[in-house]
Amino acid sequence: MFLMMICDIIRVMNIITIPKNIAKQGDLVIISRKEYEALLHGKKGKIKEITLTPAQRKDLEQGRKELKERKTLSIHDLRRELGLAR
Repeated sequence: MFLMMICDIIRVMNIITIPKNIAKQGDLVIISRKEYEALLHGKKGKIKEITLTPAQRKDLEQGRKELKERKTLSIHDLRRELGLAR
């Protein structure tokens, strides 16, 4: 029975091999060919570029610094501090 269950699981799994030289380059994202072509041709996923004001740039850098220093709150702690705890 157990062997039959393993065989059923193996039948539905797709196994791929990722070459080491690709895997070592960093994050790897796998999407369908249809999604890739849509992104490639700009049909969806277009990102509008914005220019930050000096104040926004300062806030962004401060936020990045706090993340790096692990000065963040969990969602639970944030809700508690805002008086929204459930």
